[in-house]
Amino acid sequence: MESSADTRTLKIVANNSTLEEEVYKVTTDGISLITFGINETFDPPLQLLKFPMRVGDGFDWSGTFTSGKPLPTNAEITTAAESISLATGAAQAVRVDVLLKLSDGSPQPSERRMVFWFVKGEGPVRRDFGDDVREPRVEVAGNSGGSN
Repeated sequence: MESSADTRTLKIVANNSTLEEEVYKVTTDGISLITFGINETFDPPLQLLKFPMRVGDGFDWSGTFTSGKPLPTNAEITTAAESISLATGAAQAVRVDVLLKLSDGSPQPSERRMVFWFVKGEGPVRRDFGDDVREPRVEVAGNSGGSN
């Protein structure tokens, strides 16, 4: 993870090569997703956690999601406490479920689900974008590659 001012960049690395990056905005108001994958961005950043908040709170977001073409987008965000098991061990996390509704010109908005797990003091430790799950791996001796 790289930090600068109010952003944190999480790099997905394999064989010492960066495959993807996720950029999060971290402020005293909360944690938001700016970009992920290959140039998929939210404007304004997609708020995932609000400070202060109680686990179990939900809220809405609206803005633009760009993946090639910018689309007006709304999102419903819900939170819950969850105990998770990772390769690096068990942890108590805040699960953030995001239901994106993309206005792509069809009669009904397209829907896309995203799920994030945050652990206090560690940040995002797992995320699931439907067909793409990322979580920390136990480092193998002699291999600095892996996914985080």
